[in-house]
This record gives sequence, C-alpha cells and structure tokens, in this order.
Amino acid sequence: MDVDHLAGIRAAPELFAPGGAGHLILEVVAYAEEEAEANGGGRCSITLHADGSVTVSDGGRGTATVVDGQGRAVKKPVMVSRDLRFFDAPDAPCLPDGHPRRGISVVAALSEWLVHTNRRANGSWTQRYEHALPVTDLVPIAADGPTGTEVHFRPAEVVRAMGAVQVDELLRWTVSSPHLSVEVNDLRTHDGHVRLLAGTKASGEPAYEVVPAVRISETEYEILGSPGLATGCAAGDRVRMFDDGTFEILTRGGNVCVAIYPRTPPDDSAFAHLQDAFEKLAGLVEAPHDKRFIVVTVPVGAGFPAIQSVVAEWTSGNNAEWYYGNVYDEDDRPLGWWESVS
Repeated sequence: MDVDHLAGIRAAPELFAPGGAGHLILEVVAYAEEEAEANGGGRCSITLHADGSVTVSDGGRGTATVVDGQGRAVKKPVMVSRDLRFFDAPDAPCLPDGHPRRGISVVAALSEWLVHTNRRANGSWTQRYEHALPVTDLVPIAADGPTGTEVHFRPAEVVRAMGAVQVDELLRWTVSSPHLSVEVNDLRTHDGHVRLLAGTKASGEPAYEVVPAVRISETEYEILGSPGLATGCAAGDRVRMFDDGTFEILTRGGNVCVAIYPRTPPDDSAFAHLQDAFEKLAGLVEAPHDKRFIVVTVPVGAGFPAIQSVVAEWTSGNNAEWYYGNVYDEDDRPLGWWESVS
C-alpha cells in the first residue's frame, strides 16, 4: 500500500477528479473496457444511487486473484498503489472526458468508502476500503453468479460538490466504445418528485407512488404532497430517501394524512362537500382525475376528534373506506409524533 501516493491524490481532488464524480466513474469503466477488449466484447452497468454513491459492474473474468501458500487470497494491489501503466505516464491515454487516465487508486483515494466485489472462476471475494485504506481483508462470498467485478463507491464530498453526474454525459462518453456495451441506471430522484415504496404487486415486484418533493440535500427531501398509497409520511415532512423507495423521517411537518377509498368515484358535489368541510380545519383535499382515491392533508392541530368526525360523516354517506396514512405503524401502534409537534 502506497500511503504517500494516496495522500497526494487526496490533496489535489481538482487535478485527479476533473469535473467531479463522472471522471471517477470513467476510471472504473476503463478497466471494464480493457476486459471487454480482451474477451472480444462485454457489458458494463453503471448505477447512480440516491445517496450519491455509484456502482460499476461488468461481466468479465474478475480482478486477478491468487491463493498463496498459506491459503490466503491475494489480489492485484492497484486499489492502493499507482497503476504504473498510467499514473504520471507521459503517454497515458485520455478517458472519454478528455482527461488523462490514472488508474483506480484515484477512485479509492477520492471516495469516502469503496467496496470491491470480485467473482472469478477460482472463487469470489469482497473487500471494503474507507478513505482509500482497506478496513477488511478479502472476505470470501458465495459464488452465486457469473464472473465479473463490481466497484461500489461514494465519492468524497469535495468531489460531489464539483457537479452532479449527468446520465446523458455518461452515455455520450461511453457510446463510442467498440468493445463495451454500457447501460446507466439512475436511481436518484429528479424533477421535483420522490418515489415512495407503497407495497408489493401480485407479481411480487415492488409497487411505488411518486409524490412531489423539493430536494434539500443529496438524499434529503421535503414532501410537498401527501401520498395516497404509501404510508408513514405527509406533506411537510422531511425525509431521507433510499434507493428502494423506503425513507427515514427526519422531521415532521405537523400534518396528518388521511387516505379515503370510495367504492365508486364520488360526483363533483360530494367531492366539493368534503373539500369545504376540511377547509374549515385548514386542510387540503386532493384526488387524481378519476377520484379512485382521495388524499387529505390537515394540520394535527385541528385535533383528531374533529378530523375523524368529518371523515366518518363523509365516508358513511359516500360508501367509502378510510385510514390514517401517518398515525399508526405496521403493528397498528400510534406513532405519537404529534406529541412533540408544537
């Protein structure tokens, strides 16, 4: 391990990650490109995660790894030392962004953490690095899939601050490869919305609901519209989003969410009556165009008795069912967040 080499990279992020995390992705993809060329073609997947991390995986032979005389797995040390073919080489090739290739040690040095998973014909291992330094040994894992290499890393904050990774840029940079087919999966949230996990379809696949939100930081959002299918939050809540659509409540906005499911869509007069009733409680009543469900957002300060009175009267007269969206947990126990909301 070349500690001085890694420290030198960390001291100059603008030099070694020009433009930000996109360059680090290209440093990893370059190894997949080499493998594809050696094998007469190959595929690579780039996944952009909601937490700012990136996964680059390929279907090659895996990183060269041998078992020494004592039965220990040993792999090439390029993660923590300079790749002599490229680093500071006067004839180092340029990556598709126009900047020189220097090797994957640049990625390790400029990442908060990095997990390298390696599947080869002679075994499979994973190893974790934090700020370029290995914090685990090579850990054997089940050989449960085809061979290949996966690098999952979260660029350091100083690198992420240089600019967000753009999908169109990645595709433009990688489309010209004669050997490697690249796909980009963007699991981040865009266009003023978040994707909330709402349950499971009959097929077993996850079901999602998209609601409006404003981005506060890389993974934190303020919900702007209460969900009608997903549970646990309401408009005004600040949440930390995860790739699978689950979320963590950071702060409550003080609103109660009520979901109403009419057996038949209400007419305009009935819907207007519900809106008028909740307007007196400073609440907002919304529904999709077909009114297959109705979502009510009302300040908890209106009081649960008043909220329940309005909902019970309307649903009993309009053949509908209802439930609180953010009052009970999965075991029907009160969440109690309203006790700390002023």
